[in-house]
Amino acid sequence: MFGSPAAPALKAVLASVCLVLASHCAIAFDRAGTIGRFEILQSDKGAILKLDTATGTLSICREKSVGMACELVADDRAALDREIERLSLENRRLRDRLSDLDARPAPLPQVPPPQAVTPEPPPPVQLPVAPQPIQPLSPVPTVQPPATLEKPRAEKPTLTPEQEHRLDRFMDYSAEALRRFQGLVDELRREWGQQRM
Repeated sequence: MFGSPAAPALKAVLASVCLVLASHCAIAFDRAGTIGRFEILQSDKGAILKLDTATGTLSICREKSVGMACELVADDRAALDREIERLSLENRRLRDRLSDLDARPAPLPQVPPPQAVTPEPPPPVQLPVAPQPIQPLSPVPTVQPPATLEKPRAEKPTLTPEQEHRLDRFMDYSAEALRRFQGLVDELRREWGQQRM
């Protein structure tokens, strides 16, 4: 039957039927989410992940020439568990050692023995033979107040005609700016008063 000229077409039909059935099974697994103790997950790259909810192992299933084949994903969990166990033992050993050190009395520091110190005699106090005569205080000089308490007047600065002209222009601009500002304030007051009423 497979030796006939229609054999390649028949093989193609059988392969497509198998693919359709496999895809329906995958869709059923995907919709169901779990099958017994296994959970089936579809990845973005087309692979199917099978999680054993009882043991936590993960398998990746891919489509092969003979159908779907699942391979166990390398799990670092066992290595992590071994490292956690090793660190727990080391921690326990260090705590025991620390408690042993705390239980022992601390050795006293070696302090050199005190040396005998002989005090030196204080220097002799010499008193003056004859008391010095007390000098009379000099009179306090009197200070005369100034004749006038006024500050000396500074001379009025003199301006050149050019400086006088610039100063006048500045004063004119300032006066104009103040008039404009006052006009704006008056206008705002009128508007504000109308809005309130």
